[in-house]
Amino acid sequence: MLCEVCGRSVKGRPFSVKIEGAVMRVCERCARYGEETKPVASMPKPVVHVNRNRGSMEPKPQSMGFSRKPRPPSIEELEVIENFAEVMRDQRRKYGMTQDEFGKFLFERSSLINKIETGSRVPPFNTVRKFEKKLGIKLLTRREKFDGLTTAPSTNESIRLGDVVRIRKK
Repeated sequence: MLCEVCGRSVKGRPFSVKIEGAVMRVCERCARYGEETKPVASMPKPVVHVNRNRGSMEPKPQSMGFSRKPRPPSIEELEVIENFAEVMRDQRRKYGMTQDEFGKFLFERSSLINKIETGSRVPPFNTVRKFEKKLGIKLLTRREKFDGLTTAPSTNESIRLGDVVRIRKK
């Protein structure tokens, strides 16, 4: 084991000292820089699993108590589907509700539902997530990677800034 202060190899049992609030394992020489605390417990040895079929000894993997799940996409990687307004209107009609009733069902104001259905407003990311859960539909998709210039329109029009730049909403 190496001293956490000087980096030298620790001969014998390391000292556990508190230096400026940090508990460190140090050699005898560096122990004078801090206040001694409880003795350091040795590092736990890995559990060895004997494979009875082959007779070999292999370290048993230790569980961390959780499984690795794929990371959900971040806000920057997602965008609202293109026909968001139409889908929301169709969902409201599917449930046979007025905008006011649909707003109460989704815990939102009817004015927001009206603006969403007319396409004049896209709600914040967390609100769209809430709609997805409540309605059981997908309203967010992964953004397409933008790798530079797009092809020019098929007509004789020239390339404009809007054809090249993708504006991200804050």
